[in-house]
Amino acid sequence: MFQPIENTTIIKARDHYDRSKKAIDKDWIVLTLEEVKSLSGHTRFITRLGTVANAKVTSIKTWKTRPGNVDVHLKVGLYEYFIATYRDGRPVDEQLVREVANGL
Repeated sequence: MFQPIENTTIIKARDHYDRSKKAIDKDWIVLTLEEVKSLSGHTRFITRLGTVANAKVTSIKTWKTRPGNVDVHLKVGLYEYFIATYRDGRPVDEQLVREVANGL
């Protein structure tokens, strides 16, 4: 199998867009603070239902005086917007994730 990188959190969750009758849970890695700061384009996040959905990154706000704090502004669908907040390097509400590859 694969060897996870140190200090990573692996979550099992179902893909939000998998509508098959036999949908399986996949492994997802929670993004680190460095990965969050370098986001662009699209990302994935854990919804309140426990599934993984797509979101477009609209902006990332950082502070010089508080390097562990980051706000990632995201757009989901046509009309929904929300902010994924990281304080002291940890996610507060929403967790941004990436899919586990075979070699990580």
